[in-house]
Amino acid sequence: MSLLLLSGGLPRIRLLDPGRKDPRLSFARAQLAGVESTYLGPDGATWQVAAADVLRFQGAGRRALFEGQRTNLLASARTTGGVGYANTNIASVEAAVGPDGLAGTASLITETTDGSALSHQILCSDTASIVSGTTYTMTCIVKPGACSTVQIVGRTGAFGTAVWANYDLSGAGSVGTYGASVSRATITRTGSWYVISCSGPASATGTLAPWALVMSTSATDSRSPAYVGTGRAFTAGWSWVEQAAFASAPILPPVASPAASTRGADLASAAWSWRRGVILWSGRWLQTAPSGIDQTAFQLDDASDSNRFRIRNAAGGATVVAGRVTSGSAVDATTLGSMTAGTTTSLGLAVDLDTGAYKALLRGGSVQSGTGGPTAASALRAANNYAAAAAMFGEIERFQVIPGLWPSDAHLAAEVNNMPLAA
Repeated sequence: MSLLLLSGGLPRIRLLDPGRKDPRLSFARAQLAGVESTYLGPDGATWQVAAADVLRFQGAGRRALFEGQRTNLLASARTTGGVGYANTNIASVEAAVGPDGLAGTASLITETTDGSALSHQILCSDTASIVSGTTYTMTCIVKPGACSTVQIVGRTGAFGTAVWANYDLSGAGSVGTYGASVSRATITRTGSWYVISCSGPASATGTLAPWALVMSTSATDSRSPAYVGTGRAFTAGWSWVEQAAFASAPILPPVASPAASTRGADLASAAWSWRRGVILWSGRWLQTAPSGIDQTAFQLDDASDSNRFRIRNAAGGATVVAGRVTSGSAVDATTLGSMTAGTTTSLGLAVDLDTGAYKALLRGGSVQSGTGGPTAASALRAANNYAAAAAMFGEIERFQVIPGLWPSDAHLAAEVNNMPLAA
């Protein structure tokens, strides 16, 4: 174990550092054989895949990626525009180098050359169990060619005509106009590729085809626009549809075995055996918490959610809160502040199990404290609660413990505010 001695002679246990996990932090992620989780490699541009129980260190910062359980409802996630798709006014679909840098893992899609205005659509034939009123998120990784604007469209049978969005695949990328029922539309550039995503509620219930990718001529086009095709092309990589308010990282079925595929939650924990201690965390939430679901940074518990100390991004916004649950009764301290999605920050929590007291801090804020907490704890968990029902979707850069320490407010603030943060 790596130790750094403090001025008081207490050891610092480094459970996570960029690109490194201490063996005392256990890790698990369930997924069936052949199903692959994904993450951005160290160049921050090329996607990589991971089997079950492999911690994903993402991007140039090599932060540990944590996500909750998700299912990709698309069987044909690896063959966008090809197998599993019934296209209209598309001249050709050819194998191309994909977002993982490998040949044949994407499709070069070329529109027809038309004498009149037509819609040029890449229509997914896969069906999934869709429930009216439930929000789904449709996502694809795309690369521009002569065609540099595209749409994600919720199919009419599943979403009506109000869940769709335009995307401009130039520069940093931008979201154009979108349908009235869209709850979230995003675009992120990764190297020469763009991850585009559209979320909205279904308008029908049944086993239905959920989505389409549509070529366009402008980021302000109407839904599924008709235009005179001139033989333009773009490249489509992996695609995924999730029953969720926002997208997670791509989830891929086994190669050559199309099927809906589930990635289990990333679960990490370490044994806790001290009466006092400080927990330090740095990282970033990749989006604010949706309504009704917390995003846990970490928690200290007794192998249940009935007795615990925790810091979380509270459901329904950007607020960061520390609190305790004792015999099932939850009380929070004064709000620590707000996080900015995608921006790295740091947190600290000090606990005293002899008294049930705790104090906590969000970088740059004020120390907040509380009492009445549990007087026993056995496990420290990263990025989720005991029931795996309050997952953080984000990245942890550093996760540390200073056993035996009950710090002054100034000492805790110094520890939190001086944590190094990668860009």
